Amino acid sequence: MLTQTLRKLEKRGLLNRLIHPVVPPHVDYSLTPAGNKFAEAVALLCEWAVQNKALLKQVAARGTH
Repeated sequence: MLTQTLRKLEKRGLLNRLIHPVVPPHVDYSLTPAGNKFAEAVALLCEWAVQNKALLKQVAARGTH
């Protein structure tokens, strides 16, 4: 499952994949410039969520009624 996800991210231009010709197989992944921009946006969203934990708990509580 992880390999499929990583390959999809590579196909979409968010990851670089470097295959090393060794046994056992070894693959390195790195973010592309687009992947770095995406990671920045996700980090901002995570920061907002941490800062608004109480608000998110209130919203979640309303959804259970």
